[in-house]
Amino acid sequence: MTARSLMPPRPIDPLVDYAFKRVFGTVATIPLWRHFLNSIIKPQVPFAELTLLNPMNEREFEESKLTVVDVKARDADGRVVQVEVQLLTHAALTARMLYTWAEIYRNQMTRGDDFDALFPVVSVWIVASSFLPGTACHSRFELLDRSSLVRLSDHVEFHVLELPKAMPGLAEEDAWIHFLKEAGAWTELPHPLAAIAELRDAMAILNDISQGEADYELYARRLYLQRLEATVQKRLARLEDAERQIAAAEHQIAAAEQAAAAAEQTAAENARRVEELTAENARLRAQVAPQGD
Repeated sequence: MTARSLMPPRPIDPLVDYAFKRVFGTVATIPLWRHFLNSIIKPQVPFAELTLLNPMNEREFEESKLTVVDVKARDADGRVVQVEVQLLTHAALTARMLYTWAEIYRNQMTRGDDFDALFPVVSVWIVASSFLPGTACHSRFELLDRSSLVRLSDHVEFHVLELPKAMPGLAEEDAWIHFLKEAGAWTELPHPLAAIAELRDAMAILNDISQGEADYELYARRLYLQRLEATVQKRLARLEDAERQIAAAEHQIAAAEQAAAAAEQTAAENARRVEELTAENARLRAQVAPQGD
C-alpha cells in the first residue's frame, strides 16, 4: 500500500500523462470514461459497455521519457473511441490527427478480413492551446457534403476541445471541460461541479495522487518531463519561426536583386535605344539640312 502524505492535498493537473491515465485509463475508472465520452460526444446510441484497448501500465511512466497521452476503448457495438491530450500545437497537428485516426481505423483489419471488419472511430482531442479559427471551444468534424449536408459515412468523427476557449457552464459537457482546464489549480471541486458524481470521483483520484508519496513522486517526475519537453518544443518552434523569417528575407533579397538586375538591364537597353534614336535623328537632320553653294 502506498504511504500517505501528512501534507494537505496538492493540486494535480489532470492533463499530465500519469494523472490522465489514472482518471480515465484503468478498468476501475471505466464509469468515469463512459460518462465523459457520452457528455462530450453525445452519440445517438450512448456508450454502455467499454473495453480499454490500452489500459494504464505504470511501468511506462517509470521511464524517463514522455508517452502519448491517449486512451482508446471499444464498445459492445464495435465503435472505437480515442481520446488524446495535446499540450502544444504545431503546424502539422491536423495532419497528425488524421494520421492517428487512419492508423486506428486501418488496424481494425487483419489478414483475411473484409471491410465489414471496420467500425466507426471517434477521435477526441483535448488541446491545451487554441489553433482553430472562431471562439467555439468544442468543434465537431464529420464527412459531409458541403451543399446537401449528406453524410458520406458515420465512420469518421472528430471532436476538438480547445481548453483556452472554454466558458463555465452547468451542462455535463461544460463541467468536464472546465475540470480538465482548471483542476490543476484545485484541491477540491467548486460547488456546481460537485453535484456530478463522476467529477467527484475524478477529483478524488487526483487527491489520491497528491496524498500518495510514491504516486506524487511519479506524478512530479512526469510533470517535470512534460514541462521540459514543452520548453524544448517552444524553443524549437521559435527557431523554426526564425528560420522561416530568414528564408523569407533571403527570398525577398533575391527577388529585389533580381528586380534590380532586370531594372538595370532595362535601363541599359533604354540608354542604347536613346543613343540609337539620337543618331538616327542626327542622320535625318543631316539629310534634310540645306546644301551649301
